[in-house]
Amino acid sequence: MEILINTLLLVSTGALFAIRIGISKKYEGVNGNSLGSSFIFTTFFSIFAAIFLFCVNGFKIEFSWFSFVFAALLAIIEITAALLAIKILANGSPFIYTLFLLAGEVSLPFIYGACIGENISAFRIVGAFLAVFCAAYPIIFTKQK
Repeated sequence: MEILINTLLLVSTGALFAIRIGISKKYEGVNGNSLGSSFIFTTFFSIFAAIFLFCVNGFKIEFSWFSFVFAALLAIIEITAALLAIKILANGSPFIYTLFLLAGEVSLPFIYGACIGENISAFRIVGAFLAVFCAAYPIIFTKQK
């Protein structure tokens, strides 16, 4: 049962990620890919997310200064990533963007685990290398049009 739930979560996450990219591409097609339109898109997205999470949290606000500082840092990182994603998707392929995003999501936890003393085996090193190689392969070995 746990495998089924994990599979459903992975498939749902992939589908939602694809929808997110589709919405970004549609917005870019209608409003262009200038910094101003990217900022407006990200701002409205963030406002909607805040309202949604406020509702999910039972219409109450609770936080500590520690969580506030980390939330602010994460917001800065997320807004920057969203602005860059819109610019990247305007100039490149969603396929390539997704591959590099996934390669980063695979390699950063590996590096973090190595820094905190997790057991690093040959299989984990090969797996991390393959993830980065597979992301870079279409760019390195595809002929330019």
